[in-house]
Amino acid sequence: MNILTAYLQPIRRRMGLRLVIDRDADHRKSIFLAGTGRSGGTWVSDIINQHNEYRFIFEPFHPKRAPWMKPFGERRYMRPEDNDPEFLALAQSIVEGRIRHAWTERFNRRLVAHERLIKEDYANLMMKWLRINFPGMPLILLLRHPCAVAASFVAHNYKGAVMPLLDQEKLVEDFLHPYIDDIRQAKDTFERTIFLWCVEALVPLRQCRPEEMHVVFFENLVQQPEAEIGRLFSYLGKSMDDLDFEKLKLPSLTARRATSAVWTGANRADGWKDKVSDEQRRRALEILKLFGLDGVYSDASMPRVEGALEIMNAGRGNH
Repeated sequence: MNILTAYLQPIRRRMGLRLVIDRDADHRKSIFLAGTGRSGGTWVSDIINQHNEYRFIFEPFHPKRAPWMKPFGERRYMRPEDNDPEFLALAQSIVEGRIRHAWTERFNRRLVAHERLIKEDYANLMMKWLRINFPGMPLILLLRHPCAVAASFVAHNYKGAVMPLLDQEKLVEDFLHPYIDDIRQAKDTFERTIFLWCVEALVPLRQCRPEEMHVVFFENLVQQPEAEIGRLFSYLGKSMDDLDFEKLKLPSLTARRATSAVWTGANRADGWKDKVSDEQRRRALEILKLFGLDGVYSDASMPRVEGALEIMNAGRGNH
């Protein structure tokens, strides 16, 4: 983060809280972008909102930063048919733009808004539930190579907290029961993060069909930006005509100078390979195979898009 951005952040937060006018509470005027942390969600938000068309709502489901989430826990799993009136009311206030907090408005630059872009790192496990309860709201799942995500977790001293997921009985019953012992045996942050990534990818891919949720791949945005953004913008009904592709090379607002590939000059698609040992790569592939996700990501740098679509289509009618 540069000095000017750091200086302006408190001003932006105050302006966002006090002055932003959100004119349309229709949930269909919100775009919901979900992804495991350190997957490039803020960067993708910058692409979607390059012309400042949207009020940018940042991580409203954050379990520690968003005070309204304290009663509901971290990375909450919602069965599609779940009908918790308290949580539904909270989610509705979020997607309709009625919440205000310094954390969620920290990067917002739009003072009069008719549309919203919600970027979230803690909502992968409720995507189908959001689809059912807020039909017509565009849902985007961002995927990045799990080794890249895990390496970033390690570099930022994140815990890779996958164990709390085992405390969610419904999640264990629906998805995690076959993996309980393996998850408990994860030996370090890297392995825990790979497990976390697998859970947060498997649940939405299994539950949502391709027409219900658009999947964006970080590596394709880096290597094939026009094609990947073209698919994304087509889904959103947006035009790419005025998009400045040179700005895609800039670091996001949450990029850190010491670790961001943009700042360090590393390859954004596969720079993780220099940070991950052969043993870690082997173990990551084992875990991916365990979850049946090795058809999406493997030891290669680039994803297999067809693999994600196969999982989504195979899940028709399940859960």
